[in-house]
Amino acid sequence: MAITVTCPGCHKKFVVSEKFAGKSGPCKYCKTIIKIPNEVPAAEKVVIHGGDSFSSGGKNAEGKLVLKPLERSVKKFNRVRALLVTIGILGALLATFIVGKTINLNENFLIASAGLCVVTPMIVGGLYPLVKKDEMLESIHGFDFYWRTGVISVVYAGMWGILSYLMYTRTLTPQTPTMWAICSIALTLFGIFMCMCFYELEWGNAAFHTLAFICVTLLLRYLAGIVWFSQVIIESAAGKNAPPPPPM
Repeated sequence: MAITVTCPGCHKKFVVSEKFAGKSGPCKYCKTIIKIPNEVPAAEKVVIHGGDSFSSGGKNAEGKLVLKPLERSVKKFNRVRALLVTIGILGALLATFIVGKTINLNENFLIASAGLCVVTPMIVGGLYPLVKKDEMLESIHGFDFYWRTGVISVVYAGMWGILSYLMYTRTLTPQTPTMWAICSIALTLFGIFMCMCFYELEWGNAAFHTLAFICVTLLLRYLAGIVWFSQVIIESAAGKNAPPPPPM
């Protein structure tokens, strides 16, 4: 390690190699004889602390604990939670299938809507542990989690509500594929954006969350035997038996 010395004659500082420690020599500026210290002054020593010295926090010269470091809790993928979520979703699918076989949900729009309002928060909240970032210091929980889940649930359910209204008004029909594409993409992007904002997710995770919800609810509709209800509502209002609509 280099040794910094100060000339007593001209008071200039310069650095000499540690091999000259304990020796004397002339200053390179004023030729005053300088005695080189035998070792680096304590004030100039740089000590790097690590390992055991900070295993439980910083320690002072007496070895007493000064600081306790912040322990970062990294949340990893929880297989048990993922299994419970999967079981819950499968249970909802089975229950929907049974209800669809016992009740004609095409003629009970209010029951179908109520069912969507019930399962939406469960799906939204159940998907969150699967898509949240592992590097988050702390996941959203408690009341904060519930109100955020409620907002996203309203948004997701509202997406279906808007589609239903557009189908009821015949804005969306099997003969308007372009409008279907525009409306579906716009609503999906809005759902992803809201998921990013309220669940604080990155774009990819939020997109997975929104698309997973759409896929699950589409499957629920299929298992419940629900057809695209625009035609059901219109034909029922006209006093006719609503035939199955043409494929979308």
